[in-house]
Amino acid sequence: MNNYNDFPITEVAKDELYKIMEQKYNDGYRLAQILSVAYEGYNEVIYSVAKEYEMENYKINLPIDEEIKSFSDIFPAAALYENEIKELGVLRLSEWHLIITTNFIA
Repeated sequence: MNNYNDFPITEVAKDELYKIMEQKYNDGYRLAQILSVAYEGYNEVIYSVAKEYEMENYKINLPIDEEIKSFSDIFPAAALYENEIKELGVLRLSEWHLIITTNFIA
């Protein structure tokens, strides 16, 4: 069984993250999850990608007033994670590729 330490979290710059996600997609990785935690003054966002039994985690610390480019054009499933995080008011997105005209839950 894998240990938590087998999946370290790599901190990257916001401007690097989109290129990393593109490369991981091209290398056959899938989006495993997006996690966002709001702290005073910034949001910590972790993107996890997986390929077979390998998982990689990338973290950015994003000031509250900054946007991040959506990854839904690379990983379509990202739109669902991004929608939830956006609705909670934690994440501001640019170039979002899913148009939702209603809430998923009534």
